[in-house]
Amino acid sequence: MPTRWRRQCGGIRPFDPRPHSGGYLSFSEREGIALLNAQGMGAREIARQVDCDPGATFCELQRNAATRGGKIDYRASVAQGKSDMAVHRPKASKLFASPRLYAYAQE
Repeated sequence: MPTRWRRQCGGIRPFDPRPHSGGYLSFSEREGIALLNAQGMGAREIARQVDCDPGATFCELQRNAATRGGKIDYRASVAQGKSDMAVHRPKASKLFASPRLYAYAQE
């Protein structure tokens, strides 16, 4: 199988951006955490309600807490933005990005 895609793509692995694996919190889970946190629930109770690991919930609340007017505040949109910025996206190979280098490699 690997030989086939090499032949079809001219020796370059096709670019295939994949979504997050199941190890990350979704935006809907973050919204649930934010709503329950605003109601004054603790991390363990929030984890039970959202069906998430209590440690992950606690870390999520601590990592993405912001102080606004002396009060610690958790916002799902800010947390999701931070998560999206931290994701490692695959880089295109140098051969794929440079047609001149690709042509040289083909010769």
